Amino acid sequence: MLKRPKEYLLIVARLWGEAISGPLLATVGIVLYVFQASITDAPTASRVMKGGAWVTLGTAGAMFLLAQYIAWSIERGKFESELAKNKMPNLRGEFFDLSFRHLPGLGPVPPIGTIVDVWISACNHTETETTLKEIHMEITGKNGTTYRLTGVESWFKTPWSTFARGIHQKLHVTGNVHGMEPDRLDPATLTIRLIDGFGNEHPLRPSSAVFE
Repeated sequence: MLKRPKEYLLIVARLWGEAISGPLLATVGIVLYVFQASITDAPTASRVMKGGAWVTLGTAGAMFLLAQYIAWSIERGKFESELAKNKMPNLRGEFFDLSFRHLPGLGPVPPIGTIVDVWISACNHTETETTLKEIHMEITGKNGTTYRLTGVESWFKTPWSTFARGIHQKLHVTGNVHGMEPDRLDPATLTIRLIDGFGNEHPLRPSSAVFE
């Protein structure tokens, strides 16, 4: 219960210490010292010293208020940053039913690569609706080289379906890997990321039925 007040007081104390050791209070002290040193009349000097003490105390008090404001501003910034994240689309889902087939060449040309077929199921977990800007797919060959799939498309809407909160979308997606036969690709290395209409990436996880 007392953890948050303690953290706040420690932040304020640190900021206040930085403020009173900074140039503002030092400048006030120098100006008052020079002013006092230039006065030869004792009663006047005494009044100036008292006034200077009050000015110094008031400045330190103002620095304390400033430290409180800075501490509030830092915490407010963190809160607004987290709030902004929560307002952005949050797509979560999985991919399954992965299969490979030969990418045919033109006419008598033999197959020139692999077509990757996969199903995607995803849902938006925030209020902000979005479309899909892109689907990024990568897979690694048994030679250790990672390939970015080209010609990625969905067999449903173009542009891809709108993701509203709580509505699951199921998409059949294909992509091409040129120059690699199906048996030279490692299906366990496939990764899929959805790029929403705001440009944010959302990685999908493979389901237990990914290779069925």
